[in-house]
Amino acid sequence: MQAQALPQFALGPRGPISQAALRQGLADFHSLCHWVRDLPYGRVSQPERPELAFAERRSTCGTKHQILALAARENGRDDIRLMCGIYAMDARNTPQIGDCLREGGLEYMPEAHNYLRHGGKVFDFTRPSSTDGFLAVLLDEVEVPEAGQLPAFKRSYHRAFLESWRGRQPWSARHGLEELWSFREQCIANMSRPQSGRE
Repeated sequence: MQAQALPQFALGPRGPISQAALRQGLADFHSLCHWVRDLPYGRVSQPERPELAFAERRSTCGTKHQILALAARENGRDDIRLMCGIYAMDARNTPQIGDCLREGGLEYMPEAHNYLRHGGKVFDFTRPSSTDGFLAVLLDEVEVPEAGQLPAFKRSYHRAFLESWRGRQPWSARHGLEELWSFREQCIANMSRPQSGRE
């Protein structure tokens, strides 16, 4: 299991994420990793409030890894780093967006993905079957400076990357950044459908 390769430590009531985890009956970091991994894929109603995942029983890669990073920081573990990478999301690694990409005339969509790094290794708890396979098509990567500010940071970083990428694609002659962003949102909606296998 991925979690076993991460530091194990007890969760104390030192912050809102740890407190929410304790109320859920999750007493240590590995238990929280497993719980987060098994959450159905879907956005919480207010992405700037990651603790809502405990009540709403759903989460995306961003909120899942934000929860883990915040819990680590609340318990004095700054060595567990929250990362944001941009990878080439295509019909091979994300089959449920194949039709969407074909309609848009794109081979792939640069997508932002969150995960953890510790000791030079990548840890991805997005879903039970998650692996580090996205690393093979990773286009860019940065560490998130403030885990509590993830939604705003991720959006800004992703849009800046898309604007630069768009300018180098034939697609850019016909479509602007806002249209590309809307197209990306449709891809994400396809990923969130029950038949996608990401639940």
